[in-house]
Amino acid sequence: MYLDNATIDRWGYNESLALCSEIRDNFDAITYPKGVELAGHPNGTLGDIDGDPKVTLLIIDDEVYEGGYYAYDDYSIATWNTHPNNREMIYIYTGENPDSICYSSILAHEFNHLIWENTDTNGDMTTIREGYADYAMYYSGYLSLENSWSSKNSLNRTRFTDNFSAHPEQSLLSFDYETDDISCANYGKAQMFIFYLSEKYGEELINDLIKIAIDGPVGIEIALANAGYDINFNNLYLDWITACTIDEEDIENGIYGFDNTDFTISKITTIDTLPFTEEDVKHLKYGFDVKKLINPPNEFTLEIANPYPLSIGISSAIYDDNGWSIAQTLNSEENGETIISHFTGENIEFAYIITSLMSPETPTTYASGYTEKSSSKQLSYSFMKGHKRASYNFLSFSILLIFLSTMIVIVRRRKRN
Repeated sequence: MYLDNATIDRWGYNESLALCSEIRDNFDAITYPKGVELAGHPNGTLGDIDGDPKVTLLIIDDEVYEGGYYAYDDYSIATWNTHPNNREMIYIYTGENPDSICYSSILAHEFNHLIWENTDTNGDMTTIREGYADYAMYYSGYLSLENSWSSKNSLNRTRFTDNFSAHPEQSLLSFDYETDDISCANYGKAQMFIFYLSEKYGEELINDLIKIAIDGPVGIEIALANAGYDINFNNLYLDWITACTIDEEDIENGIYGFDNTDFTISKITTIDTLPFTEEDVKHLKYGFDVKKLINPPNEFTLEIANPYPLSIGISSAIYDDNGWSIAQTLNSEENGETIISHFTGENIEFAYIITSLMSPETPTTYASGYTEKSSSKQLSYSFMKGHKRASYNFLSFSILLIFLSTMIVIVRRRKRN
C-alpha cells in the first residue's frame, strides 16, 4: 500500500499510518476473501501479471473527488498509458474526509473489476460490470454500515441509487457521463439491477455472467437458462422496473420487490384528474417513465404514441379493493399512430402505469464503455376515463388488461422440472 506525499501532508503521518492499517486489515480479513468467494480468483485467465500475489493500492490526495480506479491495460503500454505499472494495481482518491470503511467499500468495488477483467478480457455491458462491482461492496458487508458511500435512505445500497431514484429515465443498456448527477444515476441503476438479479435468481447467476462468452442481454438470458429459469430479458426488465416502482416483496413470491433493502423511484408524474395529456415525453431506450393515478375511475384508458419499429413496454400496478394486480405487455404494431391500453379495477385507490421504450425482441446493442448515448423517442400520451377507442383514423393496437382479484395476469417464473 502506498500514499502520495500530499495525502500524508494533509492528514498527518500518524493518522495516515493508522488509516492505512485499517484499510489493509479490512482488505486481508474481508475484502479479499469475500471478493474471491463472490467472483473467483484474481489470477483469472490472465494469470499473475507481476509474479507478486499481492494487489498494489495507491491512495492519492484529492480534496474534491472520492472514488477509485482500476484499468486492466495498466499491465502494458496502451494509447492512453505510455508508462504502465505492469502490476495488479488499484487507485483510491481520498475526497474531503478520511474514512477507512468508505475506502474499503471502494476497494471492494475495484477489486471486483480486477477479478472480472482478469477473467473476461472482452468485458461486458457496462451496467453489468459496474452493478456487479457495487454488489461486491454489499456482499463484503460495507453497505450495511454507516459510511459516506452508503445511501442515507436505506442500508445495503450505495448513495448513487438515490440518484437513480430521481432519474429512472436513464437507459439500462447505456452508461452516460453527461453530468455528475446522470453519471451517479447510472451507477445506481446498475447496482439495483444486479441486486435484483441476485436476490431473485441467485448469486451463482451473476457469477456465471463472467464466464459466459456472449455478453449483454443475451448473456443474461443464457445465465438464466443455465440456472433453470425460463424467462427472457424483456420480461425480466419489466419485472425489475415494477419492483423499482412499488417494492412490494409480499406479492407474487417477492418478484416485485427487494428483500434486503428499501428502494422506490421518486420521479413520478402524479395524476389526480382525467383526462390528462403530456406531450413529447423523452423516453430513452430501456429507461422508464412512471405515472401514478390517484383514485382513477374503475375503467380508464392510456393512449400513447406508437414508436414502431420499437415497442412500448407497459407495466401496470393497480391497488384496489382486491389488493395489488400486476400486468405487463410489450406492444409492437406496424400500423397506426397510437397504442391503446385499457385498465379495469374495483374502487381503485391508485394505479402505477410504467412505460418504457423497448425492442420487440431481446436487444443486442448496448454500451460497453462510458460515453455511448442511448437512442430515444419523444412520446406523447393521454389518460382518459372509460375504455376509449383511438383518436386517430388509423388502425391502432388495442390491449385490454382485465384485473382479477385472484390472479396476477402474467406469471413467468416457474423453474424447469
